[in-house]
Amino acid sequence: MAIIQEVPDEGYNYEFDEDEECSEDSGAGEPGDYRFEVLTAEQILQHMVECIREVNDVIQVVQYAP
Repeated sequence: MAIIQEVPDEGYNYEFDEDEECSEDSGAGEPGDYRFEVLTAEQILQHMVECIREVNDVIQVVQYAP
């Protein structure tokens, strides 16, 4: 038996023009834009390991704090 949960619409339904072509420069310089980088699976894994290591370091400091 499958359980189906209805997800409320949070306004993320954007309309777009299918005929409009995207390019690296499309939308460049628009306010509120930010740069992003596409990561490989290995880069994602490395970032996750670093984050987990940092969290573990904080937890160890808290355990030994007076």
